This record gives sequence, C-alpha cells and structure tokens, in this order.
Amino acid sequence: MHTKRVFQQILQKTHMPFYNDGTLVFCTNSKLTRRHFGRKYGLSSPSDYRPWSLAYADWHQKQVRPIRVDLPEDSVLCNPTFYRENGNIIFSFVAGVPNEEKLDYHLYRMTGPSWDDLGEAVQAVPEYSRTGFVSPRHCCIGGESYLVLYDKEKNEWQKLITSLDRIARAVYDPDRPSQILITGLNGLGIFCTLAFDVDTHETRELQGPDSVYKCCLVGNRLVYSYRESPDLEDYQLHVGTANFVDTGEAVELTLR
Repeated sequence: MHTKRVFQQILQKTHMPFYNDGTLVFCTNSKLTRRHFGRKYGLSSPSDYRPWSLAYADWHQKQVRPIRVDLPEDSVLCNPTFYRENGNIIFSFVAGVPNEEKLDYHLYRMTGPSWDDLGEAVQAVPEYSRTGFVSPRHCCIGGESYLVLYDKEKNEWQKLITSLDRIARAVYDPDRPSQILITGLNGLGIFCTLAFDVDTHETRELQGPDSVYKCCLVGNRLVYSYRESPDLEDYQLHVGTANFVDTGEAVELTLR
C-alpha cells in the first residue's frame, strides 16, 4: 500500500519513533558493523548488525539532530522515550553494549534541561532489559515473552504477559500514560501492535497502511518503522492514519 516517509530525503535509516510535546525521538544509522561474539566458547562466525544511534527532530521542521550518549560507538541504542518534569527532560532508552559474548541490553536514563545538556547515561535498573521505558507512571523492563512494570502511583510491581509469540518493543502513549503500545509477532508470524490500558485492562490493536511495527501515535496518525527492502534492518519512519480495532490477542496483568 502507498505510504509516506516522515523524512523525505534523509540518507540514514530511521527506526523506533516516539512522539511527545511536538518532538519526535527515534533511531538513526548509516552503516552495518561486524563483530565476533562468543569466541571463548569456540564460536567464530561474525555477526552483522546496525549500531543504531539516537536523534530528535521538531515534528514540523523535521530537522534531525543527534542525541549524544557516552557509550561505545558500536552499541545498539534503541527504544527512546521522554517526558518533561520540573523543567527537565527525562529521557530513557535501551542500549545493547557489546562484550565478548553478546550485546548486553539494559534500560538507561538521562536527565537534563535540554537535549544538548543531558546528564550521564545511567542504568535505570540493573536487570537485563531488551525493551522498556521510563514514563511519568511506570518504569518498564522486559524480554521477548514478558514485561515487568513498576507502577509509581500504586507503588507495586506488576508482570504483563501477552498471547503474542514474541514481544519486540514496548512504549507508552504520552497522551494516555496508562496505555502501553506493545509490538510483537502474532500466531501468523506477522508483526502487530497492541494498545493495552493498565487501568481498564482494555486491549485493542492498532492498524495502519501496513504491518504496524514499532510505532508511536501523533494525534490520530501513526508513525511506524517500515521495511523498505530485504536488507538488514532497512527501516524508514512512515506515517499514516491510526485506527484502533478489536483484537483476538490477549494481555494479562498480574502482581509480580
């Protein structure tokens, strides 16, 4: 189906959008890198991947600016989110930092008065986190089959399990912080995004012009990662109309 790029003439790849208060944060990359993981276990096959970086842009002007993070250059920086509190930006992201064995993923947090003056990136929690975020309501970490939420309002830990075969990403909706957007693989092997409200337990599915992969909401529009070719992670941010529909997928939230 016909889609429209958010950035019409950008040279970098773009991925994993999040929108809040007129600003879009996302990932960028211009080349692959190769590393050998697991050498101490006798594994010698190289792995190619994209060391994604972080960027932001005003939604209307579309001028892309980097977000400086003092982590190794071949780290994978992904899943950016932010909100503002007491004059500061509260910025979170997930980073896969390479070591001899693997990319070691954790949730990080940075705070500062502006994008050019963010403080040091520190781990938000010590546990492994392949996806997650810090929001005004929650701290969320998770892997491929579950999410763990710390609810600041209720001062309790919760576990979220879905019927999806694999969770690929989780973010929140800044206009409705109780609503979490969960991208994952359904039983047909197709990526979809569920919108789950932690207060009402309502679960809906987001639909757009294509498979809704790692997306965010901008009003009644949907910005999502669209794969433009079979090349490794050849994504660009595309935009279309967002529709919420009933779904056969399920989400369960319990106390941890």
